[in-house]
Amino acid sequence: MDLEIREARQKGWFFIDNIFVDSFAKKLKTSGIVVYMSLCRHADNKTQECFPTMEGIAKQHGISKSTVIRAIKRLEEFNLIHVEREVTERENGVQKKNRYTLLDKNVWQGVTDETLDKIPKQGVKRDKSRVSPEYYKETHINKTHIVADATVQPLDVKEFNNKESLDKLLTSEERDVKILGHYFKRKGIVFSSQKELSQAIAVNRSMIKAFTKKNGMHPFDGIPSEKILKAMDYAKEKFPDWSLKVIMERCFEIGK
Repeated sequence: MDLEIREARQKGWFFIDNIFVDSFAKKLKTSGIVVYMSLCRHADNKTQECFPTMEGIAKQHGISKSTVIRAIKRLEEFNLIHVEREVTERENGVQKKNRYTLLDKNVWQGVTDETLDKIPKQGVKRDKSRVSPEYYKETHINKTHIVADATVQPLDVKEFNNKESLDKLLTSEERDVKILGHYFKRKGIVFSSQKELSQAIAVNRSMIKAFTKKNGMHPFDGIPSEKILKAMDYAKEKFPDWSLKVIMERCFEIGK
């Protein structure tokens, strides 16, 4: 029997990384998966940004708005997405609009150990990236889209040391980088490569930049480093799922 299979080159499709399913399907449950799928579907192919309404997502999938809100929060906790909350004015009041950015799998939190080996290593070219051109889309399991790069030669590179690399951030002349070093250490985040660490720094600095743009003031300006570190220690003790966003908001309130 002849079957007409779908054509991958045709438009009208979107992708989800295999590692997302392997690592987060059980953690996010069905509602979290469908909300993430909806964001993937709406995301701009180049910027990986989208801004669907929560009501629209809920209606599209036959779930409640409160379910969508909980799912968005969980996606943020695992650093799968970055949410920039904006407020726009309209004639009869104020309207809130969220801008969602799909983050690269190299900065996801909660990827299971057994899936790490599925991320192609050095010497492999992959498809387009989320967020950064130097990170590429996960290939299919059957590896039919993996292309060996004959121009890349093996390099004698020093093995990445997570502790030494984070300690080095603490000596940076850039204050944001130094703060992120303390944040990563207190969160207990273990990076597997310099590339992964650099991506995490870039993503978190973009979050700081977005926060500054939205509020008209850098969250850490005028705040002594000691107070920032105390805020981190307090959040770590009181809130298991604390994030950089919590620290930025707290410091912003102190600096007002």
